[in-house]
Amino acid sequence: MIEAKLGHLCRAMGTSQDISTVEQMAEELETVRASTEQYDLVFKHVGDGICVTDMDGIIRLINPAYETLHGVRAVDLLGRSVFDVSPDGLRASVLRSGTPQRAQVRTKDHGVRVVADVNPIFVAGQLRGTVSVTRSLSEVEQLLGQIQERQQETQYVKEELSRRERLGQAFEPMIGSSGIFRDCLALANRAARTTTTVLLSGESGTGKELVARAVHCASERAQGPYIRVNCAGIPVPLIESELFGHERGAFTGAFSMRKGKFELAQNGTIFLDEVGELPLEVQAKLLRVLQEREVERIGGRDAIALDVRVICATNRDLEAQLMAGQFREDLYYRINVLRIHLPSLRERKSDIRELAEFFIRELALTMQKPTKGCTADVMAALESYCWPGNVRELRNVVERALNLCDGLWITTDHLPPALLAPVSRVTPDTRMVDARHEARESLLPLAEYERRIIARALELYPSFHAAGKALGISHKTVARKARSFGLVAMAEERWVKMTRSGPFDPA
Repeated sequence: MIEAKLGHLCRAMGTSQDISTVEQMAEELETVRASTEQYDLVFKHVGDGICVTDMDGIIRLINPAYETLHGVRAVDLLGRSVFDVSPDGLRASVLRSGTPQRAQVRTKDHGVRVVADVNPIFVAGQLRGTVSVTRSLSEVEQLLGQIQERQQETQYVKEELSRRERLGQAFEPMIGSSGIFRDCLALANRAARTTTTVLLSGESGTGKELVARAVHCASERAQGPYIRVNCAGIPVPLIESELFGHERGAFTGAFSMRKGKFELAQNGTIFLDEVGELPLEVQAKLLRVLQEREVERIGGRDAIALDVRVICATNRDLEAQLMAGQFREDLYYRINVLRIHLPSLRERKSDIRELAEFFIRELALTMQKPTKGCTADVMAALESYCWPGNVRELRNVVERALNLCDGLWITTDHLPPALLAPVSRVTPDTRMVDARHEARESLLPLAEYERRIIARALELYPSFHAAGKALGISHKTVARKARSFGLVAMAEERWVKMTRSGPFDPA
């Protein structure tokens, strides 16, 4: 600083500052500016809608995504109070209470549904404003749908890996050397080389599902999915959705899109077990899928092209159902292209010894039993029994015997009494004598006959739905009567043994 008096220099003063301090401040200012630009870029390009208010509710910041999601313009809202714009909204509520509001769903005026999180901003313990983050609900639902789809695919992959580990080589688990059984396997082996629809017929317990898996594993689609559908075990209202899938909102409870079993079997094989149990209206839609090789989800508009190998199975007489009008003729001829009839155990009695020995080895190892085999009289009893439950029943009998046996050999003491009862020979004369004897017997109460009928139906069929169909009544009626007669526990135990896959909902 310079002072002058009457044209004469009186004194001078100068200041100096360390240039390094100035440079440091300049660098800090540049860092702040760069950070501000970065935050501004993030704020403008983030996909979620962001809105910031001060403690008085004045809207200070709005990003472009917020404008798009809410159908508003920032110029119309900045500087306005949320108590004027939306006095009953989430931001006003948070400013009044200081409590965050999370995962709240709102429908905006232009029809877009959003899910919002509004959090209070506290500085030094004082409420200074709010920040709200909103996102499109459709995107959230789409993400959830993709997660559910992946979970379904993962579950099926796990099941298929487990099945393949048990199956090993395609037809290796098929125990039996009888001519009739080997002819059946030879036909199944030839079927595996084609993509033709296969119909497996035969009594319950003859191994239809095992053959279907083997056909798939021996085919060129072995690396693709193998989807099993128990047509008798799906409630009637859900069959169409299970098979063909549905779009979100197609019906009450359809919160997200779901692929049907046919779509999940894409590039693989779908196995329709108990196809004779399908209602007529579903049969018509199944026929169209098989003919057109495309599927349309419930509530959908677009047809989805399919590349799926179809294998059907039934233990019913489809020809009799055809004559009775219970099965569509056109569908029958569509699925009855390559038919493989699996013989009952009564038709292949020479395989009983081989099967029994295999089950004893397999189950004894699983159960850690020292049992080596069975006595000669046990084998004679097994070979003379009629086996209405076929191979499945034989396996269950062996498992029961191993549970009771603590020694090296299974004896007749370990067999069910029914296997040891002598087989009576029925002739016309004895049939007439039995009829006259029954006529002289006193009648039982009606409830007892009803109980026996329900019990027998639950022994023969793997669900209330299937038993109800056989009896001509609804599955709800079967379930109600089974509970009143105390038959539910017996039925569930039998079904678990039949399916070997743990408990399931019989309704």
